[in-house]
Amino acid sequence: MPPRLLPPQYGYVDVLHATNTGNIWTKNRFQLTIAAIPSLHFGTALFMGVCLWKFAPHKALRYMALLWPVAMLVTIIVTANHFVTDAVIGAAIPVLGWQLNTVLLHLKPLENLGFQVCGAECPSEVEDQSAQALRMIVDDALVDIP
Repeated sequence: MPPRLLPPQYGYVDVLHATNTGNIWTKNRFQLTIAAIPSLHFGTALFMGVCLWKFAPHKALRYMALLWPVAMLVTIIVTANHFVTDAVIGAAIPVLGWQLNTVLLHLKPLENLGFQVCGAECPSEVEDQSAQALRMIVDDALVDIP
């Protein structure tokens, strides 16, 4: 459970529900109020920050990308929505996904064989052509950006 649901003597303050004003965020009937672990808020922010750090075309954007996971970590801790442990486990989720993708890429030859046996066209070839066209458009657009 999130720290904000602990008894008051623990000192965590639920900043979203501290007042009874009520809004779409605090009165959402579809909201899962007791979920805390893992913190996918932090895991997603870390994943996007790392992707921007690795692939962003501008240095300024790369350095700003580092602020995103830091700001999310501070936010989820200060608002008593997650413990630090939740964030650590949330960070492990994209890392595990990345590793699982590496394992699944070893099955690519088996997938290609299946397409050949069925006499079907491999979708990756179509995707590769689309990706090349998209890369050309992006490269042309980036030439105009200082």
